[in-house]
Amino acid sequence: MSEDTLEALRRQIDDIDGRMVALLNERAITAIKIGEAKRATGGEAAPIFDSARERTVLASATARNAGPLADDELANIFRAIIAACRRIQG
Repeated sequence: MSEDTLEALRRQIDDIDGRMVALLNERAITAIKIGEAKRATGGEAAPIFDSARERTVLASATARNAGPLADDELANIFRAIIAACRRIQG
């Protein structure tokens, strides 16, 4: 592999990382809005942690997964994202 090819691939990774950061922040902003909506309805009807919703999100992510990430690796990434969004909701 040439140095030019390696640098081009690294630039591609940098671009992907930038888009992922933007999408993660967009998801976090939406999670904050969900937390606000839950608090507006009294909170008890819609607690911050919803295990059924988390299972649905994880199932949806793994169902869409075409690899090369293994389903359990993808699920672990989504668990971390969900946990971070849950923290900023509260």
